[in-house]
Amino acid sequence: MRRIVCLVVGIASVFGVTSPAAAGSLGEHRFSVRCDFSHLRQVDPIVTPGPAGTLASHLHAFFGNRSTDSDSTHASMVTSRTTCEFSKDRAGYWVPSLVRPDGTVVEPTSSFAYYRANSAIEDEVIRPFPRDFRLISDRYVYHCGSMRRQSLGPVDCRGVPNSKVVLSILFPPCWDGVHRDSADHRSHALWPTGMACPASHPVELPVLALHVHFPLDHITPEWRLTSGPLDGAHGDFWNSWKQRSLRRLVHLCLGVTKSVGDRVCERVQD
Repeated sequence: MRRIVCLVVGIASVFGVTSPAAAGSLGEHRFSVRCDFSHLRQVDPIVTPGPAGTLASHLHAFFGNRSTDSDSTHASMVTSRTTCEFSKDRAGYWVPSLVRPDGTVVEPTSSFAYYRANSAIEDEVIRPFPRDFRLISDRYVYHCGSMRRQSLGPVDCRGVPNSKVVLSILFPPCWDGVHRDSADHRSHALWPTGMACPASHPVELPVLALHVHFPLDHITPEWRLTSGPLDGAHGDFWNSWKQRSLRRLVHLCLGVTKSVGDRVCERVQD
């Protein structure tokens, strides 16, 4: 039986990124899905799709959709299997691979995708990501879980009980309402200005926070990403959810109840 249970709570939930490049506090309304690591592949289906992409891309770690590859299409992904605990989440999530000083690649263990309302935007109805929506975000932070010991580069989690290195990517929620991708794979979605989405990007989507967990207790300046230095982290999202399920979750957990108390959905599982 699917577990999509919503609770009314009075506990603040904040994505506490403190760097200038980071977002502010997010709203209480959210749902999350755990998606285990799927595969490593030297492709980037958003930036360099097609067979030639294997020559132009760096190695990425993929989560969620098991089929994500250079020749993927929305139709192929939405009918494929997923590593997510909620099988209707067929989305593709990926980040550049993390590389040790000796050149070996670290396989992450899992990711958690949090879909949230943004408390900085007032009295707007949140829409689900449209079908085949694609987005890259450069807004990130490394930390030790629960946003402890945040860093834009090396981070040391030794001495923090039950903590490992986490890379968190935050995706902006204001969409232009037209384009499901853009030339730079970023400009069709922006961050709010003041208490509202800008007029050029009036449609409010969920704020997606992707938390990638590594089996490590520290990373030093000698570590790198396959895309370059640690401070060049970014993440990719391709919406190939079963759209009806995504629409239901956004409506149930984020949309119509946004201004009626604090509403939190538990982790969504089959």
